[in-house]
Amino acid sequence: MKYCNKPVVSLESATRHPLQSFADVITIAETTTKPKPKVVLTWAPHIKALPQAVPNSFAEWAIASGAEVVVTQPEVTNWTRISLTAHR
Repeated sequence: MKYCNKPVVSLESATRHPLQSFADVITIAETTTKPKPKVVLTWAPHIKALPQAVPNSFAEWAIASGAEVVVTQPEVTNWTRISLTAHR
């Protein structure tokens, strides 16, 4: 920023994805009729460890916008079976 005279926008890092989250919050605001909408963030297991930038930013922006945020995951009893099945 020291040598740049133009605005700099962070597109994504290992922990944040601000523009994706901004778009998500705009979509929630445009489609809800409630002053404090309830938003559920959920995911299923993946065979590889993936960056958490999108869910981290989504939770931060949704909470900051006044939404009630619930984070959940499917109940899975055999993670190994899912990982092996997904890998084939």
